[in-house]
Amino acid sequence: MTFGTFFFLASEFNSQATASMNGGEKFLNSMFQSVTASTTAGYSSLDQTKLSASGMVMSAIMMFIGSSPCSTGGGIKTTTFAVLILMGWSGLHGKDEIVVGKNSISFKTGLRAVAVLMLGSALIFVGVMIISATDGISPVGYLLYDTISAFTTTGLSMGIVPTLSDGALYVLGIVMFIGRLGPLSIGLMFTKQENTGIKYPYANIMIG
Repeated sequence: MTFGTFFFLASEFNSQATASMNGGEKFLNSMFQSVTASTTAGYSSLDQTKLSASGMVMSAIMMFIGSSPCSTGGGIKTTTFAVLILMGWSGLHGKDEIVVGKNSISFKTGLRAVAVLMLGSALIFVGVMIISATDGISPVGYLLYDTISAFTTTGLSMGIVPTLSDGALYVLGIVMFIGRLGPLSIGLMFTKQENTGIKYPYANIMIG
């Protein structure tokens, strides 16, 4: 939240979104943008269409990461994002396990974090492609922004939803429903859990 506040303060200080505000108002609105982009507040004090390009990207990233587990916020969750970062850090340092401090995170937890990232990203991009094909929304960045907002049930919008066809609204509704329940939960409903106890030899694959 703190990083987001100062990022928005810097990126939107001279943007159209805060053009009529003084320094204090710009700070408060930057803080509110940071908070609402990470939660399901559904309120916005800034016109999202007037945000700078970097402000839109940061808002989309914060919406996608979302809030912490056991909250009402959406997104892939902060803990999932943290595990993914730790996986990358451990991999760059040649470690065979995910290490944080003097503790390790199970490989199974890491795989689930990757699954959440992949399923969430796939759902968003499939939704964007379907709506783009049916409605031809332009610019696509606005559609991507609103689709991420639907997936994370954030409530921020570029104002394109009222212009969408009924079919596109159904697609957004499905994206929102799956995002609210959690892509991993939905995925586990359609997969069979296997625990045969058989261990296979490792395959050496070059990465990067």
